[in-house]
Amino acid sequence: MSAPSSRGSGLVIREPVESFEWWWNVFQSVTQLPPVLSSLVIEYVLTESVALRSLTASLAVDWKGPVIHSLTPAALQFVVAPMVNQCDLPFRMLTRRYGATLVYSQMIDAERYLRGGTAFRRSQLQFIASPPTPGTASGGSTSIASSGSDRPLIVQICGNRVHTIVAAAKLILSDATSAGAGVDGIDLNLGCPQDRAKSEHFGAYLCARRDWPLLYRMVRQLTIEIAPVPVTVKLRLLSSTQLTIEFVRMLIAAGAALIAVHGRTLINSDRRRCGPADLDAIKSIRDAVVKSVPILTNGNVRTRSDVLQNIARTGCEGAMVAEAVLENPTLFDATTLADAKHQTVHAASPIVAVPNTSPSDGKTQIAKRPPPPPPLLSLDRSIAIGLEYLALCDHCASVDYQFKISPTSITIQLQHLKNLVRPHLMLQPMPKRLEALSLVIARAAASDHAFVNSLTTAQLRSILEKS
Repeated sequence: MSAPSSRGSGLVIREPVESFEWWWNVFQSVTQLPPVLSSLVIEYVLTESVALRSLTASLAVDWKGPVIHSLTPAALQFVVAPMVNQCDLPFRMLTRRYGATLVYSQMIDAERYLRGGTAFRRSQLQFIASPPTPGTASGGSTSIASSGSDRPLIVQICGNRVHTIVAAAKLILSDATSAGAGVDGIDLNLGCPQDRAKSEHFGAYLCARRDWPLLYRMVRQLTIEIAPVPVTVKLRLLSSTQLTIEFVRMLIAAGAALIAVHGRTLINSDRRRCGPADLDAIKSIRDAVVKSVPILTNGNVRTRSDVLQNIARTGCEGAMVAEAVLENPTLFDATTLADAKHQTVHAASPIVAVPNTSPSDGKTQIAKRPPPPPPLLSLDRSIAIGLEYLALCDHCASVDYQFKISPTSITIQLQHLKNLVRPHLMLQPMPKRLEALSLVIARAAASDHAFVNSLTTAQLRSILEKS
């Protein structure tokens, strides 16, 4: 039978069609072949598997569970990416207030979440009692955060053991239910490039072909165990576009209901954002895989217009944005557009090794990046947004919800303030930088927030100066 499209009815859950044992036998056999031939065989198997589903009853896609209405096509348009220690509840609510239609949690370590007690889990994932509210494509007062909702929400987890990932996902869903809240998807992190991901073998370092059978089993088991909640995956480009297409097809065959693609490859943990994202590669992926599974483009965004242009260019269902939202949480809001002179994406030149002009040593030197782009918001607006965020922190810490919200730590609150004011401080000569810093401190001190009251003026100045 043919599979219904997600474009008109929201994400749906698909029962994996091949058993893990079947895939395991395929990969075990293929790994004995020369690399070039093994690539051709895997491509053939994946392509034929997709085609056979619509022709053969025994391999037909079996759609199970109800449609997850909170992940409608409208909800997939403006997406806030998962960011380590940055996607706390107040910040999620702030971005929803300004047009975000779907927000991810910070990355949750599956094993540590399972080992941690209730207090630890509450500090990792802050929930608010809220109904599943469909996302909207408009911003400002009409966004879902106007009613204090934190839906739709996807929680991202990381790890490399199937049973740990599944158990953590179930515990997260249980914690959300206990809070009178809900989770609209569980995301598997296959894109993290940090040193910790390398040493613990998760994220982008789990995407080598030798790990594909493990990932197939992981996504498949998650899909079965947590249905009807969808399983989603965020990943980076692999060494070639064609290999990435094969990888995405394998994840979809396992049951992934949504794929977010960051348009850069993994170089190393220090140079994970080297050069602009490859939107053409993302377009090739969108064109090559089944249309019933939405694809999100990620990378090359500074403004709302960049989001719309990237969606149009790649053909993806939506755009996921990370660091630009930290600097400007109002990025998605059509009513608070940044200055017209900042409406083009800043495509930083890649860091490249160039020959040293000195013939004596023959060494190479690394070309420096161009200076950062100018701030998208005025300093006054950045401060106002920062104070709005602090007010949400105070609100979440004071309201008595069914599941006591763990207050956002001072460290995270401070990091958000630094993200907002850093572009202004770094581009100013020292006298103006100190003047801007004094303005931030004065405005924050006058706001009477619990976070600010916990620091002396000298402490706040010292911390912000280091931004």
